[in-house]
Amino acid sequence: APAQNRVARSDASRNTGRIRAKISAMSISIPIFVAIILFVGYKIGKLKHPMIIASVIVTILMITTSYVGGLEWYQEFVVRLMKPMVPWP
Repeated sequence: APAQNRVARSDASRNTGRIRAKISAMSISIPIFVAIILFVGYKIGKLKHPMIIASVIVTILMITTSYVGGLEWYQEFVVRLMKPMVPWP
């Protein structure tokens, strides 16, 4: 049993590292995407266009989506939610 705990802990720490790497990559890329969207909106002279605003909002929401998707309790919830829908055991 202790060996299994060590394996589980190492897997958990590996996943945590991946989540942190993903979050840091997202925290770098999201502002770049937002800046590009705003730059394009500025260049075409329609910075207040509804689609420019919507694309900025959706892009910013990507940060929370990647964080929530990495949480263990959320992953278990999704598996439990989807398991009855799978046609195979």
